[in-house]
Amino acid sequence: MLLHFRRTAKFPLEVEETATSSRAWNARNPFFTTDGRSNPMEIRDSDFDEMVLQSDRPVLVHFWAAWDQSSRMMQSVVDRLATTVEDWADVYFVNVDRSSSLAVQYEVSGVPTFVVFADGKAIARKIGAMTEEQMILLLKTAEQAMSQSYQAESDEDEGMVERAA
Repeated sequence: MLLHFRRTAKFPLEVEETATSSRAWNARNPFFTTDGRSNPMEIRDSDFDEMVLQSDRPVLVHFWAAWDQSSRMMQSVVDRLATTVEDWADVYFVNVDRSSSLAVQYEVSGVPTFVVFADGKAIARKIGAMTEEQMILLLKTAEQAMSQSYQAESDEDEGMVERAA
């Protein structure tokens, strides 16, 4: 794994990922980012549409802030959750200080806030600390909403085939 260190005015120490590295870390962000599905990944405005809204899987987004103790305490819980649900759901972080437009768009008034997405729509939200089991229930709600949506679409498709015949 190759890492490049640099100092910037905004971040005292930042490690950039390279082509052979799958993780990036900086001193103000306690969360790792990864391009794999097993660990939560911090996403920004530019990635949100592709990673969350266009996903064909249920998605839990943890809106957090580095200065918030509750957000930092939830890190290990969300990390475990990502590993637990990696086969059927995605888990992402959004830093409200870096992606304030997303926080405004999804009406995040406090951190940590957890928003669950299904078929590109926010279907549930919880503010404050949660257990892994509570987050799994939220994701299962999204999974059920997606399966109902797919069932309705297939029923419509069958109706069109019958009308055409």
